[in-house]
Amino acid sequence: MNPIIFLAVIVASGVFELDYGGKALNLKEIKGYRLVEYGDLALAGETGRPFLPVDNVLVAIDPDREPFDVEILAVEAETLRNVTPPPAPPPSPLVGRPGPFPEPDPLVYAGSGSYPSSLVEITGTGHLFGQKVALLRVNVGRYLPAQRSVVLLRALRFRLRSRKTLDDGRRCRKADWVRKVVLNPEDVRGEAKGTGLEYVVITSESLSDEFGPFVQWKRQKGIRADIRTVEWISSNYSGKDLQEKIRNYLKSAADSGLVWVLLGGDVSVVPHRIAFAMSSGANIFSDEDSIPCDLYYSDLDGTWDFNNNGIFGEVGDSVDLLPDVIVGRAPVETGYEAALFVNKVLHYEIESPEGYLNRALFAGEYLDWETDGGLAKDFVVGELPDGMQVCKLYERFYNLDAASFIDSINSGFNLVNHNGHGSIQILCTGPDAVYPEDFQSLSNFPKLVGLFYSIGCWTAAFDYEDCMAEYFVLAPEGGGFYIGNSRYGWYTQYFPGYGSSDIFDRRFFGFLKSSTHRAGVALALAKASMAPASRAENDFRWSEYTLNYFGDPEMPLYF
Repeated sequence: MNPIIFLAVIVASGVFELDYGGKALNLKEIKGYRLVEYGDLALAGETGRPFLPVDNVLVAIDPDREPFDVEILAVEAETLRNVTPPPAPPPSPLVGRPGPFPEPDPLVYAGSGSYPSSLVEITGTGHLFGQKVALLRVNVGRYLPAQRSVVLLRALRFRLRSRKTLDDGRRCRKADWVRKVVLNPEDVRGEAKGTGLEYVVITSESLSDEFGPFVQWKRQKGIRADIRTVEWISSNYSGKDLQEKIRNYLKSAADSGLVWVLLGGDVSVVPHRIAFAMSSGANIFSDEDSIPCDLYYSDLDGTWDFNNNGIFGEVGDSVDLLPDVIVGRAPVETGYEAALFVNKVLHYEIESPEGYLNRALFAGEYLDWETDGGLAKDFVVGELPDGMQVCKLYERFYNLDAASFIDSINSGFNLVNHNGHGSIQILCTGPDAVYPEDFQSLSNFPKLVGLFYSIGCWTAAFDYEDCMAEYFVLAPEGGGFYIGNSRYGWYTQYFPGYGSSDIFDRRFFGFLKSSTHRAGVALALAKASMAPASRAENDFRWSEYTLNYFGDPEMPLYF
């Protein structure tokens, strides 16, 4: 994937072009239907309605404009005849409950109009690192049931109509990153430079000394860095609780140039915010819809509780889902754990041995008997930096189990990507699973894993006493750094690679390739790129909240 780069050209002020002509088209037979795969585009559709290519687009706009309509100026399209797309499955949490193939909605499949009816929709606006952006959904594929045809967009020229509004005074602070996400990078103007801290570690007084060498290393790199304790923040900033006080501090620091935030502690040290995206319907855990969400400390617009009902992150709370600072968390509680985390970061960045940094380990199990996680991993392989050597442990290949997975990590891999089930203290590996003691006994030092990315459920439930992510990050003789879900991951049964967790996975690695090789930046940009799809109660919004990074947000990954 080349994230959000579609040969976009500004034709005139407020007029834009999208060109999809270079995307590969693949028609895949499935259950009597023909699935339209179109390059790296996601597929979307309401349950039972056609599952078709869709694009999520961000457009940089002036701070004193508010878009209200899209005027279509020119369309180039191809008609795919005798193509009936499959009905979209309901998004499913990764809990191993396969359902029947979705039934087609007769209102659409026997109808006379097109689905979807609109070509482009405005889903909202927001601020990405200070740059105002419009969020658009482009329905690249549309089904004409009366003709049994799909009209596939090849090129589009449109005008974004907007009205004058008050200038909020905000200006772009990280132009290079914003340009990687928006349709019109040439309209992203210069950065607003600050003179305050660029990097802050937020931790407790009792752990602050352990982060001293970490801050000193940042300063050696030319980064203005320091420590702020939760005790100091609590005494100097207002808020209804410590979370809000920390966030209010970050708001003021961001205005002065703050870019990087390390939450230097587990939830007992730096408390988490619980966010609500939707009801999962899984009905397994009483707190399954209460998502521990460090995006709260990254997206600093508003309060996340606009309606003041004490439930954060609801659609009605006006959360724009766009980052203002880059956040990572060190899930530590003791001085020993803090020193261990710091030493791992410094070792990886300064002393990583050669010979393993270009190696990636991909693990994929059957998510149900119709959905092969290995096929989803194959989509991600194409997003890796050039020159990466990939080892595939797939249940389909009969080479995936806990022993082979752990032995492989111990042999030295820079990237690990896992598509499978999980829970708070379980990471599934096909016929068996990995448990906390397996991660705690890892011996891959000095070949630390630069990043372990899993779409498994609950493996990063850091609000619990200890989760798999914490065991991995704090393994005394190995492990590394981790991105995972604090609650459920999501997939689409029968369609591997097209669940919301799969799409965020692909977006992440696409941006990792193009965002100075920093996992913190890549995760922030991946979330921003999917914001147009996440403005409703759905699994995309859930994924925005549940994915959290346990590592140094500024640390580069070496390839």
